[in-house]
Amino acid sequence: MIDNKWENIYKNNKNTMNSFTYPIIATLIQGYIARHSEKNIEDIIVLELGFGSGANLLYLAELGCKVYGIDISETAVKYAENLFYSKEQKGTFSVSSFAPLKFEDNFFYIVIDRGALVCASKDLFNKTIKESYRVLKPNGEFLLTPYSELNHNTLAVNSIRDSVEIKTTPPHLSMEFHTYNINEILKILNQNQFHTFFIRRNDRIDYIFNENIISGEKVISNYDIISKK
Repeated sequence: MIDNKWENIYKNNKNTMNSFTYPIIATLIQGYIARHSEKNIEDIIVLELGFGSGANLLYLAELGCKVYGIDISETAVKYAENLFYSKEQKGTFSVSSFAPLKFEDNFFYIVIDRGALVCASKDLFNKTIKESYRVLKPNGEFLLTPYSELNHNTLAVNSIRDSVEIKTTPPHLSMEFHTYNINEILKILNQNQFHTFFIRRNDRIDYIFNENIISGEKVISNYDIISKK
């Protein structure tokens, strides 16, 4: 199950913890402040789904936001708690799956998915979109960053219809990532009453070398999608 795999990944491979903030997080919060100039940043309450190292939330906490995070990995939660303690910042973290979300209705101004929901099954993905809508305040904003259908790795990936399964060694790192086309994503968001106003696709090709010869390529392609309630 995904739950156990993520705990194993973080527990046995600490170098998988990102120490940097993804640029889209800065784009999101800067845009939110500009669109809601009446709000003080100290009043903005943010939830990140599957926060991993907590680096994104640390950036937002240092700006003044009140931050919450859920992750299926107990190791990730402890890591984030220690990170925040070392930086003298406050955050609330809990071990939890994506859905149901254990928060009251209309609680958050922003909900963030930065590359976490791609690991969820299609059913859990849909349920989490619905739950994200529920916990957002009216006019709250939701960041979704799914892999596009172009995402693949010719050496390490085995395409399986609408998903790709990462073939890695050792076995406990094996993980399935689902990909989506933009029409599929917009349909899901619309069905859950979200109004999408920002979409950007990010494409990158990394060439893989073996003794100075290109032996493969990794295509990284994802969407940055911001919607409001």
